[in-house]
Amino acid sequence: MNIILDTNMLVSAIKFGVDIFGQIEKFGKPVLLDVCVDEIKKLAKEGNRNANLALQLIEKKHINIIDSNKKIGANNSVDKIILNVAHRNRWAVATNDKELIKKLRGVGIKVIRLRQKKYLIEAV
Repeated sequence: MNIILDTNMLVSAIKFGVDIFGQIEKFGKPVLLDVCVDEIKKLAKEGNRNANLALQLIEKKHINIIDSNKKIGANNSVDKIILNVAHRNRWAVATNDKELIKKLRGVGIKVIRLRQKKYLIEAV
């Protein structure tokens, strides 16, 4: 099963020094949506050091970037696009965003989150 990494998860893992790629394999294969990569690039341009490191890590780990065929706009937020792609493909999502977790669980999507700034767990 593919697991969509959201921006929050990737940047938080770097911030706290957690090797999520060493842990996520037990849940499935990590992937990123193009809109999340765009969001990380925007943060990096704004000077976010963790976002810069995230971009390097994406390249180093050869993370598959999925074309969501969506554009962010008035009716499409990154979270909404993640929710739609995960629901359509029955993929899990790795995030620490509480609002997104609530929405994902509301439609039965498996959620992986960072616990105690150390390890990944399935949110229940």
